[in-house]
Amino acid sequence: MAFDDYEAVIGLEIHVQLQTKSKIFCSSATEFYRHKRSGTDYFPLTPEELAAAGYSSYDELDAEILQKDALDKSQWDQVMRVPLRYNRLILLQPHYWHTAGPGFGDSVENGRLVYLMFFNRLPES
Repeated sequence: MAFDDYEAVIGLEIHVQLQTKSKIFCSSATEFYRHKRSGTDYFPLTPEELAAAGYSSYDELDAEILQKDALDKSQWDQVMRVPLRYNRLILLQPHYWHTAGPGFGDSVENGRLVYLMFFNRLPES
């Protein structure tokens, strides 16, 4: 992962194709978080950022944040929520702590339908 890697999320709508009576949507959003204990908004990409977050190695960060705290909501503060909308593009750098949030739905009628893209900039020659 690098500073010039990006992730794109586009919300899609398919109610016309399914001929449903109501608009298909979900309450989902892309949510961004700050890790409480480390105070980080993103995965540190350099040794200096890693040290500033209080970790001596990526293995230590993995054990403390990704393995221990990733699914524990009490360890995170939500800092932003971008609701899923038809044809809305959310372009983000994937090293920021984020999730799809609640609201995936449980059927084709109320589920989240998105198009995800991952890309990075080519180095200038």
